[in-house]
Amino acid sequence: MSENNLNNENQEFSILEAPKAQSEAPKKPLVKKLMPVFILLIIAALLLTSIPVLNKVLPSDEQPEQTEEGDIEIFAFQGATADSLRIENQVDDYTFVKKLEKTYFIKGHEDAPVANASILSTLTYFGSLRAVAEVSDNVTEFEQYGLEEPISKATWTKGDTVHYIEIGDIAASGNYYMRVDGGDEVYTLTETAAKYFLSPRIDFYDTAVYDYDEQTDGPYINKFELERKGQEKLVFELQDLTDDDIDSAYVITEPFKHDMSIAKASNFTQILTDLSTLTVFSDDLSEQNLEKYGLLEPEITFTFVNVQEVNTLHFGNASDKGYVYMYKEGNPFIYIVDEETINLFTLDMTDYYEVMSYLRSYDTIESLTIKGMGKTYNIDITGSSDESNLAAYVNNKHVLYENFAELYSHIIGIQFKDEGEKPAGAAPLVTITVNCKDDTQDIIKYYKISDLYCFYELNGEGRLVVSTSAVEQILEFSQNLYDGKEFTVAM
Repeated sequence: MSENNLNNENQEFSILEAPKAQSEAPKKPLVKKLMPVFILLIIAALLLTSIPVLNKVLPSDEQPEQTEEGDIEIFAFQGATADSLRIENQVDDYTFVKKLEKTYFIKGHEDAPVANASILSTLTYFGSLRAVAEVSDNVTEFEQYGLEEPISKATWTKGDTVHYIEIGDIAASGNYYMRVDGGDEVYTLTETAAKYFLSPRIDFYDTAVYDYDEQTDGPYINKFELERKGQEKLVFELQDLTDDDIDSAYVITEPFKHDMSIAKASNFTQILTDLSTLTVFSDDLSEQNLEKYGLLEPEITFTFVNVQEVNTLHFGNASDKGYVYMYKEGNPFIYIVDEETINLFTLDMTDYYEVMSYLRSYDTIESLTIKGMGKTYNIDITGSSDESNLAAYVNNKHVLYENFAELYSHIIGIQFKDEGEKPAGAAPLVTITVNCKDDTQDIIKYYKISDLYCFYELNGEGRLVVSTSAVEQILEFSQNLYDGKEFTVAM
């Protein structure tokens, strides 16, 4: 009933006499003039008396007075003391069961690691549950609220004490209708509160894939292995270096030995952090499920080793939502990881190589022998960088150490261009023997393929090519060093 209609009985009506006609027409009786007014008053009275009846008969949008969020107390007990909490919703049916005081597991998945703090939070929330509003009481038909077939039911149990809530449809306010312990009242529950009881069990699993801290664990990761379907296996190993600035570095040891890109090595240690915590997708590790997600014959297998354990991660199919399915050996879950996170595992093989052909620092060198084009240059280094008394000798002739540094920076700065094949039966164009202070020795050989490229070989292994002109400059700069000519290497 509108406010205007309800105020009709208080309105003042002006009763105007009809104007006199020019002819002498007889006047109408006053009762006839007032008849429309009487009729209006009678109608208004009837409408006022019919309001209670209309309210009972006609459907209405129930708009209860809204209180502050959580203002109506539903439960007030220690929820985290429960023996169990069962959650039945449209996506799952699972039960938290007490294992020890404030420690729970998921029934049927006793060995699966859980996020115990999240479970305790849910139990505590249940025990202190509050509603936004009471929509109606003495309800006999719950279908209109979606509570005949609720979308979720949460049952809290401790000993003989049982409490439960049922969650129904979403109200116009955006909150959910709720029924408590089978009562005849209907409340509204905030969307935030409802989510506690609408989630699947996987939301309560521990998302830690493995324990890893870059600062404390990173230095002890001594080996990576990367296997890609249809490609050669790559192995990266941490090797100690006698270098004043770098104690160790990763070296590619398979399919052949070569220094690993410093940038990529840094990316590998970063990806260990990125993969240490992931979203759990499934706890079904059946052969059928692993095959479904491409994990029986994975596209990528990544293994990393530290002093304590070997961690092997398998990456399967990519979804149309931008993530890849992953399984870690020994874990009870299938995870999902963003495709971009594992781009590092999908690069071309040459992208993992250090573009500089040799990485031993100058202050680790004791002597070099450079041979080529019928000439030999024996270079000896004395002194130390710590005492700033480094000196260089070529064929027993003292030379400027600064010039030796230029020559050596040229040697280590020669960059590979691509992969290639060693020319059959060819003799090396240039051979460099490097004797290090740690009593190790490296032998570098360059085999001319063409005027553009030379095949690069380190200690008998190689598959990369470098610039022929850069190799020829090694001999040119060695002669300049011997002759005492100053020169600068273009970087």
